[in-house]
Amino acid sequence: MKESRLLRSVDFAILAIVLVGAGVALGALSYITASFAATETNPATRRFLARLAWMSLSLALLLMVVLAWVWIRHVRVRRALKMPEPTPYVDAWELAGKRFKLSPQQREAGERELAELDDEEFRGWQQDEEDKDGPDPGDEGEKKP
Repeated sequence: MKESRLLRSVDFAILAIVLVGAGVALGALSYITASFAATETNPATRRFLARLAWMSLSLALLLMVVLAWVWIRHVRVRRALKMPEPTPYVDAWELAGKRFKLSPQQREAGERELAELDDEEFRGWQQDEEDKDGPDPGDEGEKKP
């Protein structure tokens, strides 16, 4: 399945936020346990808190390494993706004109029909000479038959 650039960016952002958040939480845990270990008088508890501080600090550093690896991978894959070439402009009317060809008999029949048509049929399509400058100010709602 081919992923879109937006989906990859959203996945990367979510992963980066989670990893940074976990790193900050482990860093805070390391600081808190180290400060408690410094004030603790019981040696067993002090040793346990120091080990916990070192463990949380090492996990926070490991998370930062993983975050750096994820960021580098995201940038490398993003650079490797090629933007799709824009599609060439195609004039659909020109293409349809090339595809649609009338036979000589059809062309002659169409020209005859056009010659036989009365100009009165097209009168509704043409603007009257008197209406070219727009409606008169006194003609409000007056309709022509």
